[in-house]
Amino acid sequence: MSNSLYFELPQSYCIDVSGGDAVAVVNNLCTNDVRGLAEGKACEAFITNLRGWVVAHCCVQRSATGLRLLGSHSSPASICEHIDRYIIREDARIQDRSSEFAIFIMEDSPKAESADLSQLEMLPLPVIPNGVLGIVAADDVDAFHQSLQSSGYRLGNADEFEARRILSFWPLDGREISEKTLPQELDRDRSAISFTKGCYLGQETIARLDARGQLQKKLCLLEFSQGLAEIGQTLRQGDKEVGSLSSVAQLDGKCFGLALLKRGAFATGTELECEGLACQVMQHSPDPV
Repeated sequence: MSNSLYFELPQSYCIDVSGGDAVAVVNNLCTNDVRGLAEGKACEAFITNLRGWVVAHCCVQRSATGLRLLGSHSSPASICEHIDRYIIREDARIQDRSSEFAIFIMEDSPKAESADLSQLEMLPLPVIPNGVLGIVAADDVDAFHQSLQSSGYRLGNADEFEARRILSFWPLDGREISEKTLPQELDRDRSAISFTKGCYLGQETIARLDARGQLQKKLCLLEFSQGLAEIGQTLRQGDKEVGSLSSVAQLDGKCFGLALLKRGAFATGTELECEGLACQVMQHSPDPV
């Protein structure tokens, strides 16, 4: 445990949707089937708009009063506004509680060696490899830090978090996710998309893309043979531009990155060039937990 790290999720949000129709409302707006979630359980999903574009990437947790949406986004208010737009006569209420909670990611499940940790809400979610998501009330954050660090954890820095997030293939709003990103482009189908749940907002686009199998872009993990690349640099396959780096970090002396690559360039093993640096497509998203 002495080598384990934990991180605060940047730009974290916590949105509660409560009421008798809360589950139905969220299920009609997201890519995964949340109707069968037991209280306290969670799954990964994308909130989508009418065109099938990603509004938010989230962890959806069943609560005693409805559903809780957790994730990282620059504007939680815009997520609330999007959901509220589709509540007409349904019994559902939205509350942005982002200021009331902090979200942390731990490399492993901590043992509850104190009252603070025993009260910690933990969900298995691979934001980092083998990661566990923890929800902490804002008033308890200082006690949480003390308890976790006394258990042998160290608070990781932004670079350490980025390296682990990239290796776990976890997309961020404003980086891998733009206003016109399709869920399948982020290659998290197995963990975040149900193709059997029935209709939801944007489902027609997503189902059509799945049926045709003609994805034009896909998020890929890249490893550089040497040197340090930078966000925004262009990736080329021969003389053809195939994408640009959305995230980059170093781990154990190696440089890794994420990029949405064009069709024909995202097969594992594909060799690319980035501003004079050689790199290779390593893998697609890992199996869901």
